[in-house]
Amino acid sequence: METMALGTAFVDEGVPHVAFWNGRVLTAEDLREEQAANQLAHNRLGRAIGAGVLSGLTVRRASDTEVTVGAGLAVDRWGQVVELPVDVKLSLVVPATPTEGDGGFSVCEPISSSPTGTGVYLLVIRGASDSRSSVSGVPALGSGIASACGPRYTVDGVSFRLVGIDPIPLATASGHDAADLAVLGGLATAGPQATARNILAHLFLDTRAWARRLADPFGADQNAVDPGTLAALSSGPLTPCDVPIAVLTWAAGIDLVDLWSVRRAPLVHGELTAVQGLASTVRSALGRAAYCQFQDQLAQIATELTPAQRTAFRLLDRFRYLPPAGLVPIARAGRTGFDATKVLAGLTARGPAPLDPARVGAVLDDAVHHLSVDAVAGDVLNVYTVTDPADLAAGQLLFTTGWMELLVVAALAIDSVRPGGPLVLGQDIEIRGRNFDFSSGSCRITFTAPGQNPINANPANGSSDTSLLVKVPTALVVDPDGTEVTLRVVADTGADDVPVMVGHVDQPVSGALHVSWLDTDSKVVDKGDPLLLRYAVRSVLDAPAEVAFEVVGNPVVVGAATIEDEAGNPVDGPVVMQPDQEIRLAVRFGAVPSDPSIGGQGFLVSLAASAGSIYDDDIRAIQFRAPITPNADEIRIETVGLDLNPGTQGTRRGSTIEVSKGGVVTVQTTVRFASPLGPLSVRVNPVSAVARWQAALSSPLNGRVDGDATEATVRVSFLLNQGPGNVETAAFSVDVARDASTRTSRIFLLTPL
Repeated sequence: METMALGTAFVDEGVPHVAFWNGRVLTAEDLREEQAANQLAHNRLGRAIGAGVLSGLTVRRASDTEVTVGAGLAVDRWGQVVELPVDVKLSLVVPATPTEGDGGFSVCEPISSSPTGTGVYLLVIRGASDSRSSVSGVPALGSGIASACGPRYTVDGVSFRLVGIDPIPLATASGHDAADLAVLGGLATAGPQATARNILAHLFLDTRAWARRLADPFGADQNAVDPGTLAALSSGPLTPCDVPIAVLTWAAGIDLVDLWSVRRAPLVHGELTAVQGLASTVRSALGRAAYCQFQDQLAQIATELTPAQRTAFRLLDRFRYLPPAGLVPIARAGRTGFDATKVLAGLTARGPAPLDPARVGAVLDDAVHHLSVDAVAGDVLNVYTVTDPADLAAGQLLFTTGWMELLVVAALAIDSVRPGGPLVLGQDIEIRGRNFDFSSGSCRITFTAPGQNPINANPANGSSDTSLLVKVPTALVVDPDGTEVTLRVVADTGADDVPVMVGHVDQPVSGALHVSWLDTDSKVVDKGDPLLLRYAVRSVLDAPAEVAFEVVGNPVVVGAATIEDEAGNPVDGPVVMQPDQEIRLAVRFGAVPSDPSIGGQGFLVSLAASAGSIYDDDIRAIQFRAPITPNADEIRIETVGLDLNPGTQGTRRGSTIEVSKGGVVTVQTTVRFASPLGPLSVRVNPVSAVARWQAALSSPLNGRVDGDATEATVRVSFLLNQGPGNVETAAFSVDVARDASTRTSRIFLLTPL
């Protein structure tokens, strides 16, 4: 150890930068030494960040002898930054040819490797360099003429190598039992056991090693801050230049590939003893790695199994060790998952208990500080059902180690009221919370305004123990601008109340309503048949408003129709709609009337929506015994305006347009797209009698719109020619289509003024 005085510079083993001064002879060696000094300085920054994988470098099996490695960035233990700029496919059986440039400031010597037999290997990435291009040079003792040639650039890159390891002594040193050793011993065969990947992963995740360290922190080598498997290998076959990115097993070819068990986020341990290291970030980093490894393996299992196999799957079939917390997807329509009643079979579990989705992130953050779970040893799991608020029939399971507090709140509680902000009389709202006891029938909801008696409100169909659907009572007496009302939920499980602001609509609103026909449950219909027409209604009003709905058409047709909401409940009165809200409604016919006034060909019918003077509808032409083509939900044609040519008189109410004789009107529509659809065609077609009526597409003139945009403008002009006699009403349709199966039409009814 050197002795030094205060205020003096200690430069032994420091970074030697070349001193530049006028008159000095400058050589290539000087420049290389300066490059080396800069590299050493950069490496100091890298060591300050810590060794590990910063981003990317994901490894996936591509074939029996190849893996893909994603682009990414890492730092080795020297502090050297290693970057793979693009994805590559890596062959593991053909040794890479070592590349060497001048190597003037490289700290990593080229090493190549390939599997030498069955067993376990670490795939590591390391820095490499090579010379590129060439440039002429003048020899120092030459005649001043360029007669030499040398490399123009030394390019930094990467190389990969496999490090063979024997898992048995490593597992023995970490404290794995005989059952684990038997599974790890089978990795050298062509048919490893089902739990092999899981046990191998937790060998590198140091599950057993940390359990022993925590049980006897003072019995360990106090200089060994990290008791793990990778730490042991770092003093042996792993060089400071090697950054592990995956562990794989090899028999007749690649068998198992696991990346999260050996990937480490950059960490700086500092000068800690083994006891101090118990409170370091190493534990939480391993907890996060265990969580990521589990989710990665579970997702791969879900893709490999058939639907029947997924239904029968148990975590115990593949996992002895589980992370301190994990999410298990549950199968439902349109989504791959497992059977909630079987996937946890054989595990010692408490629950399941309901858990609000808002708490999942905090649970996962807390869990990473705990040890992984040994399921075979009977470690207890806490299990929760996490419900998707948008789909109460869906969700997933969340499990945590039993050492974490069981998050069960037995008492009833209101968590939120949706939508937020002031409510209005008659508005449909959702009360979210827990233990509402709706399923047993004890739940009651009241609204109480100041100085008034409580008003009961019954939960609607679709409610659950965590979500109550209810309408704000119209009997409340409140100020137009809002009155604070107490919303209370009472059940056998308890009671809770929250204040909400409730007002009512008594001022005119502006904006627009858009009614769009979507589809029907019948492909062909005739008189006497049942019929259901589905619609979407969108509000672009500037304030909440009561919207009234009615069926428009032949009086006999109107008399046979009822309006329903999406749940099949009758809509008998106005519905309060918020700005930018869309609702789904249906017009139902128990039987299409056979009255002679309808005629034998079919009938026109529409659902109309109105808020004061604001009105819209979407007319449908139902032809008996003819195919009914549904509209594409991702294409909406919405009417936004009517332009009159000079001298023309005309009006528009929804889809009905009145035009004076000899007049020309132009209807402007907005076509909205819910997803990119590519180029679409636009056509105007006659639907019924067209004598003296003409229609033409004004914009776009080429009859094409860009379906990859959010919306497009379509303008259609209608002309009523002069002439004697009466003029019949005509109907034209505007059609926007990608193909026969993805199209939407809107009908306009033309009548003389």
